[in-house]
Amino acid sequence: MGRISQLILTIACVVSYHASADTLPKVTGLELNGNLLTWDAQDGASGYNIHRDYDYFDTVRGALEYTVTEPGKYHVISFNDYGVYGVTRSPDEAGQPYTYVEYTYSQSTTLPKVTGLALKGKLLTWDAQDGASGYNIHRDYDYFDTVRGALEYTVTEPGKYHVISFNDNGVYGVTRNPEEGGQAYVYLEYTACHETGVFEPACTPELVLSDPAYFKEVALKVEFGSGNGVIKKWRDDINYHVSGEPGAELLAELDKVVGELNDLMDVQLLEVEEEGQANFRIFFGSGEDYANNFEQNAQELINSNFGLVWAYWNSSYELIRGSMYVDIFRTLGLRQQKHLLREELTQSIGLFNDTYDYPDSIFYAGFSQTTEYAPIDREVIQLLYSSDILAGMTEEDVNMVLEPLPVNYAQYSGQASNGEASAELGF
Repeated sequence: MGRISQLILTIACVVSYHASADTLPKVTGLELNGNLLTWDAQDGASGYNIHRDYDYFDTVRGALEYTVTEPGKYHVISFNDYGVYGVTRSPDEAGQPYTYVEYTYSQSTTLPKVTGLALKGKLLTWDAQDGASGYNIHRDYDYFDTVRGALEYTVTEPGKYHVISFNDNGVYGVTRNPEEGGQAYVYLEYTACHETGVFEPACTPELVLSDPAYFKEVALKVEFGSGNGVIKKWRDDINYHVSGEPGAELLAELDKVVGELNDLMDVQLLEVEEEGQANFRIFFGSGEDYANNFEQNAQELINSNFGLVWAYWNSSYELIRGSMYVDIFRTLGLRQQKHLLREELTQSIGLFNDTYDYPDSIFYAGFSQTTEYAPIDREVIQLLYSSDILAGMTEEDVNMVLEPLPVNYAQYSGQASNGEASAELGF
């Protein structure tokens, strides 16, 4: 009789539970990151039903996440093994729409554009991409190979390389961000010059310069400060850090200018996330903030210069660090800001003088708002970073290259050192 009483008592408890708990609370913490749907744990729940566009779609047990693959409006309803389900609205939300997150068509078909593409010797590298399972390597705009579990690839054939991310749901990365519509892909070109990882003289394109005197005017002279009459250039890559308030359009312009410069030089401009990793700092803000926080020596120049670059070099006239700013408050508008960005960044590679010779040049000393390089600008940049032009060369040395005459590279090693530990200049 005791066992029968115990059984009746157990049944009564179960019936009582169903009568008093016919619903579970509404699921909270619903979020969608990429294509990963997550939510908070729900007391009393044995699992969760995934609803898409208000209809049942799938069930999850033992997890608080779900990978969505189809566009739609998603919400989650908890349940337990007694047939009790969670509510879709709290009592105070009666009459309100369900709480849902929407997975759109664009989310389901694209990942962001791969960033940080760099080529050192044969090694192609890029930044990790959130949500990516691997990366497709494209050569000359066609699929070439696939990489999983790594952020690098050893190239062996000449061509123009870019990288597209993908995940295991068949989602691929874009080759351009939306604001870059119509622009060329960001790619890096691998040539025979990369075979040793060093640009040898034989790999340097034939030197072509329309106006040799113009090169000497821009590359050997300085607008402010010391260092007149000597070539100054970077030996190592320019690791730059961006700060201030640039806005999306100026950042896109910065990427554009960096890409153009990287195509013209063996030294590369590479963005770094931490300021401590940088040897060059780019600031978008006021001249006063630039002088106070980045380069105190520029204090006397900021009032009359809405853009400025300040650089330091070693005793061999190799540039080793520097900074620049674009004044986003006193400038006339976005076009002038873009012009100053291009001008100061280009001068930072070692072309520290302006002239009145070519009005369409980025080095024009008069008022200008040009946002493109003139052909003569590209010639000057390529010549400065050819293997024929070395840091520390004087005008006489440069003339030996421009005449042209055979160049004895060894004779310039350290020749122009004047014993100074550093020097600085600003524009």
